[in-house]
Amino acid sequence: MILSVSRRTDIPNYYFDWFCNRLREGWLYVRNPMNERQVSRIELMPETVDCIVFWTKNPAAMMNKLSLLDPYSYYVQFTLTGYGRGCPISGACCCHASDSSPAPSGKSV
Repeated sequence: MILSVSRRTDIPNYYFDWFCNRLREGWLYVRNPMNERQVSRIELMPETVDCIVFWTKNPAAMMNKLSLLDPYSYYVQFTLTGYGRGCPISGACCCHASDSSPAPSGKSV
């Protein structure tokens, strides 16, 4: 099973400690967003989970705790929001394809 954590709520940013507690317990409950009466118990044992995919805008909260994920295969998808020229993220390319300003490599985009 591939476990997607989480496209509806940023669990890595806001609830990573809760998620790690659920991994230790070996299960969690998930409510179906289309049918609130349907609740499923998901087994989280390493032999059951093939991969965990984390979705987040800010992986910082989980970075010092990655060793808790050692029994699992996982990767992190993170979103960089297009902030424009006043981008607060140092070193990030905030250029658009139609923008003629140089990209960080010095080449035109």
